[in-house]
Amino acid sequence: MHNIETFELIKWVNDHFPNTLYSFFGSAPVALTLESLVSLSTDPETTTRNLESLNSLSLELPTSFIIRKSIATAIFSDTDGVTTEHVLTTAGSTGGNAVVMQSLLQPGDHVIVQYPTFGQLLAIPKALPGVNVSLWKMDPTKGWDADINELEALVQKGKTKLLVLNNPHNPTGSSLTGKRRRQIVDIAKKYNIWLHVDEIFRPLFYDSEVDSSSFLEFSDEYPQIVVTGSLSKAWALAGLRVGWVVTKERRALRAFHNMAKYLSGECGALDEAIAVEALSSRCRGNILQRQLHQAQTNISILEKFVQRNVPKVAWTKPTSGATAFVQFRKDVDRPVDDIDFCEKLKAVKGVLLVPGSLCFGDGSKETGGQAGQDIKGFVRWHLTGSTEVMEKGITEIEAFLNDGFDRVKAAPQLPHVSRL
Repeated sequence: MHNIETFELIKWVNDHFPNTLYSFFGSAPVALTLESLVSLSTDPETTTRNLESLNSLSLELPTSFIIRKSIATAIFSDTDGVTTEHVLTTAGSTGGNAVVMQSLLQPGDHVIVQYPTFGQLLAIPKALPGVNVSLWKMDPTKGWDADINELEALVQKGKTKLLVLNNPHNPTGSSLTGKRRRQIVDIAKKYNIWLHVDEIFRPLFYDSEVDSSSFLEFSDEYPQIVVTGSLSKAWALAGLRVGWVVTKERRALRAFHNMAKYLSGECGALDEAIAVEALSSRCRGNILQRQLHQAQTNISILEKFVQRNVPKVAWTKPTSGATAFVQFRKDVDRPVDDIDFCEKLKAVKGVLLVPGSLCFGDGSKETGGQAGQDIKGFVRWHLTGSTEVMEKGITEIEAFLNDGFDRVKAAPQLPHVSRL
C-alpha cells in the first residue's frame, strides 16, 4: 500500500503537540498503572499476587488461550455466543482492522464506509489496488444518523464486498440504534456483504436507552460479521497493545490468522498477563465505572460550555464513546475553517484540538485543501481525559472566543458543508 494517504490525525498530533498546555486531541482515558489496577480490584490481595507473579513469567511467545477466553467472557454477552475459538488476538485494534481488510478485499471489490470515520477505516480500503470505496454519510442535523435507504442505494450488486462501521462512533460519540443495526444486517444478508464493525469504544455508553449490544448478536443468523476492538479506550490500557478480531465464520477466521502472521503477529506475554487480570471479574467492573464516571463528568462540563456559547458553538451531545464532534461557527450558517481555528487556538492559548475535516474527512491536505469540506468547522474533543484539564482548557477556549476568534477564517461557502 505504497500509495496510502498520510495518517493526518497522527501527523497533526505529532506536529502540534510540542508546547501544548491543555490537550483535547486524544480518545483514550487516563491510563491505568499496576498500582491503580490493584486499587480498583474487589480482591486486591489476589490482584497483587497475580501481578507479582510477573516477576517469574516466562517471556516466550504465549499460547493466547487464556487471554482469548478472557476477551470472550468479559467483552461479549451470553447472547453473542462468543467462545475462545472465535477470537484472534492482534497488536491493538489497528492491527486487527488491517488484518480484516487485507484478508477480505480483492481487486474489483467495492467497499462502503460509514462517514466521517477514523482515518484507518477509510484509508486502507482506498489504498488497496483495484478496490472502490463509497461513503455512507452520517447527518449532523439528525443526531449523526445515516439514511438506511441511501445505504442500500450505494450497494453495487455482485461487487460490494464489505461495509465498514465504527460503533460507538469516533469522532461523533453517536451510536446506532437497535432498529438501524437490524436494518444494516438485513441489507448485508440481502446482498451477501461482509460487516466489519470496529467496536473499540464499546462498552462506553452514557444513555440507558442506547442499544449497547455487539453486532455479533446477529452472527448466528448471519455469520459474515467480524468485529474488532482493544483494551485502549474503554479499559485504559493503551500501552498493552492487546486487540482482537472476532468472527464465527471459520474460513474467514483462518484467513485472518494467516494474515496476522504477516502483518502484526499476536500479543506479548507481559501484555497478555496484565490484560487477563484487568478483564477478570475482580477488576473489569470498577475499571469501566471509572471511565464512565470520568466521561459523564466531562460531558456535563462540555454541555454547559456549548450552551454558554451558542451560536458560535454547536454539537450533538454524545451518547457513547470517548469523543464529541463540536462545531465552531462565525454564525449559524457559516462554520469556521476548523484547521485555521485549531492552529490559531493552539498558538494563542496552548489548547490542542483536532480539526475534523483534516483528520476525519475524505482525503488529506495533499488534495489541495478540499478534503472534508462537508464537515468543516467540526473539531474532535476528548471526553475521557482529566477533568481538571477539561475545565482549564475550556476557560482558555472561551477567552479565545472573546478575543481572537474574529481572526479565524470562515469555511468556504459550499452547498455541501454540514451545519447543526
